[in-house]
Amino acid sequence: MSKRLNNKISKAFNTPNKKAFIAFITAGDPDADSTVKYILEMARAGADLIEVGIPFSDPTAEGVVIQEANIRSLKNGMTTDGVFDIVRRVRESCDIQI
Repeated sequence: MSKRLNNKISKAFNTPNKKAFIAFITAGDPDADSTVKYILEMARAGADLIEVGIPFSDPTAEGVVIQEANIRSLKNGMTTDGVFDIVRRVRESCDIQI
């Protein structure tokens, strides 16, 4: 892990109780535009870090909710390039650690 990334993550935990809220979203569920909107709203609502899940076709290790989000996302055409495009779009107006 790069020192810069490590410092950003460490900063999120630099609170009196050493805790951070890490939100999760599956990219592309239900679509890319909504994912960008939801990430920005999570940041505004106080998330310290946001984990963006890259959908894949065999999410058997995930719970049912995330499995179904992966299936919907892929069915609607989400790709790895699409995930990076979502992150780029979020970066245009927000610098939360993703």
